[in-house]
Amino acid sequence: MTNLLTQGNTKLGKVIWTFNLMAIDTCPGKSKLCESICYADRYTTHYPSCGPKYESNLKAAESNSFVDDISKELKKGIAVCRIHSSGDFYNAKYIRKWISIIKRFPHIRFYAYTRSWNVKRLHKALKDLSDLSNMSLWISTDNTMPVIPKLFKHLKVAYLSSGYEEESGKRFVKKASKHDLIFRPNRRKIKLFKVKSGEDKAIVCPKETGQKTSDGFSCSSCEICF
Repeated sequence: MTNLLTQGNTKLGKVIWTFNLMAIDTCPGKSKLCESICYADRYTTHYPSCGPKYESNLKAAESNSFVDDISKELKKGIAVCRIHSSGDFYNAKYIRKWISIIKRFPHIRFYAYTRSWNVKRLHKALKDLSDLSNMSLWISTDNTMPVIPKLFKHLKVAYLSSGYEEESGKRFVKKASKHDLIFRPNRRKIKLFKVKSGEDKAIVCPKETGQKTSDGFSCSSCEICF
C-alpha cells in the first residue's frame, strides 16, 4: 500500500501532513458556491496524479484496517495532521474511524474544515469529533448556507467570501461579524475586515493577504487553524 498521508506543499509547509479524498464527491454538505469555486477540485484537474491517489485513499478509508494503517504512518514523528485539504467527512462510520485514530495520538494536533455540519445525520459523530482535546474542527460556511445549528456554536467558523460582501457593507457586516476566519476567492491586500465598531474584527487568512512568516509563508508557521 502507498502512503495514505502526504507531506504539506509550499502553502501548508513541511510540518503538516494531510489525508485527502476526492473533492465534491465526498462532500455531502457542500453548497453551490463552494462547489463552483472549489480549489481542491481545480487542483485535481491541474495535477492528474492526485485523482487516483484520492480515490485510493477513499478505498482505504472504507477498509476495516484504516485506523491501523493511518496509525502506522502517524507514529513516524508527525506533529500536525490536516484531515482533508480535499474532501470532507462523508458518513458517520468514517468520522468514527477518525475519532479512534485521534484518541490514539493525544500528542498530535489534528484539524479540519467541514461543511458536513449541514447534514443532520452526521451531527452526533461530528460533535463527538469536535469534543476531542487535540482536534480543531472548523465549521465552514458561506452566505448561501443555513444557520449553523446550536450544537456547533462552540466551534470556530471559517467563512468563504463570495466577493459580494467585500463591496457591500451591510450584508458583509451581518455575515462576517459571526465568523472567525475568512477565505476569499478574490484575493486582495486587505489584512482585516472591520465588521463592527471597536475591536470586533474578522481575520482574513494571512496567506490571502500576502503576510509573511518566518519561513516566507506557510500554515505550519502561522498556526491560526490548529
